[in-house]
Amino acid sequence: MAVAAGGTPSVLAGNSSVGYGGDGGGALQATLNGVFSVAVDRAGNVYMADSYNQRIRKVTAGIISTVAGGGCAAGTYTATFKTQYQLTTASNTSAGGSVSPVSGSYFDAGSSVTVTATPVSPYVFSFWSGGAAGSSNPVSVTMNAATTVTGNFVTTAFTCDLTGSGAANAADVQIMIDEALGIIPAVNDLNHDGVVNVLDVQKEIDAALGRGCPY
Repeated sequence: MAVAAGGTPSVLAGNSSVGYGGDGGGALQATLNGVFSVAVDRAGNVYMADSYNQRIRKVTAGIISTVAGGGCAAGTYTATFKTQYQLTTASNTSAGGSVSPVSGSYFDAGSSVTVTATPVSPYVFSFWSGGAAGSSNPVSVTMNAATTVTGNFVTTAFTCDLTGSGAANAADVQIMIDEALGIIPAVNDLNHDGVVNVLDVQKEIDAALGRGCPY
């Protein structure tokens, strides 16, 4: 029996007859004899101890097969499990670049994983945060727990410091408001949508508050 995410039960394998057969075909047409234990791996494969047939049966995408046991005599089978941890990778701005390996990948406990930041022009890689530190790229991360690593990208070819004072501040916000209202020429399209508007003003405010100035 299987239970869907919504809680609805359904038959996973077996045709209600006792016996052994059906490998290579649909699990619902197979015969089993005494299923006492069931396990599911991360890929969604279902393993069943077909006890009286002395076999381990596997169901993948609705197809049943035998993966262990010969049915000649009772035996003992040992399943060995290893600890794995999930690595989440991210970028401080999607426009700045990407970080690999793919976010959400699992790695063996204690293993060393190489994490690489790949910038997109005009951005350059700046530093790591989260489960890694420093500015070396790539960087090695040891998987002793579930870990999140963020690559931080910056650009020197684009700035919210409109006045050239060295940092975005209230004066820069006022310039952006004046541009959005048409009081002065609209030359700082920070949002790159072809017009200076409230979105550009919000980006300038964020920069003045120290939240960065993403390209």
